[in-house]
Amino acid sequence: MVPVEAQAAGRPVIAFGAGGALETVVENRSGIFFDQQDVPGVISAIERFETTTDLWPAERIQEHARTLSIERFRKRCLASHNWCLSPHNSGGPARVREAVSDLAPDEFN
Repeated sequence: MVPVEAQAAGRPVIAFGAGGALETVVENRSGIFFDQQDVPGVISAIERFETTTDLWPAERIQEHARTLSIERFRKRCLASHNWCLSPHNSGGPARVREAVSDLAPDEFN
């Protein structure tokens, strides 16, 4: 939550490049990742942070953070549920699995 809250305030973040940070921080746009959880890894990330000119302005970082809102999450979950309901009603779980297998991988995002 901390990276999302920082971005909601228009601030870029420095985060470990794993887990939820990979889903909420845009590398070199709304933050910088470090790959090793050790002092040299963090120092390297801070140095890159201090010298990068690619980070978005505060307004753009806040715009990105709004895409991670609870309301948007709810809408996407409801849309996914409704999408699954249609094939389920016309053929049960097997039809849902078939419909999902027909999707391209990027259609899940």
